[in-house]
Amino acid sequence: MRELVQEPLSPSPAPGLEPERKEPPRPPKTRRVGTLTCGIALIFFGAGIGAFLIWPGFDLMLLLRLSPLMLVLLGAELLVASFSRFELRLKYDFASIFLCLLLGITALGLSVFLVVVRWFGPDQQAAQARLTAQTDAAVYQLLKEDPAVLDCRSDVILYTPVLSQSEDQNIQPDRLRLDISLRGPYTEAAAFAEDCARVRDLLLAGDLSPDRITFSWAQGEEDLSLVLDSPFALQETAAQLTERVV
Repeated sequence: MRELVQEPLSPSPAPGLEPERKEPPRPPKTRRVGTLTCGIALIFFGAGIGAFLIWPGFDLMLLLRLSPLMLVLLGAELLVASFSRFELRLKYDFASIFLCLLLGITALGLSVFLVVVRWFGPDQQAAQARLTAQTDAAVYQLLKEDPAVLDCRSDVILYTPVLSQSEDQNIQPDRLRLDISLRGPYTEAAAFAEDCARVRDLLLAGDLSPDRITFSWAQGEEDLSLVLDSPFALQETAAQLTERVV
């Protein structure tokens, strides 16, 4: 007879109990850094441009002044994602970051352009032309009765940029230079200096505050000139000014 070999039976689980199943570890969540900042930037610029189209009086330059906040938001998003207590796998959204940087660089370039326009733009040129015309008219009123004066040209210099048309009406020149031509003729420097002193006193008696006054006379090969470009020269007597005539 064959001997029957019975294999050992594996223990069967107790009724009502199931073996524990080990769940596979969950992969860490992926955090795309830059997407949030890009979305906020698009909403910000879109809302600003839409407001400008609806209300033309809306200050569009406000968007440029606040544009550096995009870089602040992007940096804050990076810090929050890096130091988060949750297990996150950071993934940089390079397209969004590039768009934010592009918007920031564009805003910076436009800001520099606006500064250049303020200094050399049409508003600045218009303000300078207006002040020059006002100065020419004021000088004419002061010197029109003096027979020694032949002509006068004023040079107005603005160091302060004009920000609006309302400021254009109240702005004052930062520097004022006057070039005055005398009739002559003069045979000696003393007579020329005497006329220069008299004309200078008329100018200073008015509301003008020139930084430099240049007097000149020319007839053929003969010419005389006198430059008053310091507080001392603007207060000297005719005899003292004779030494400055060239």
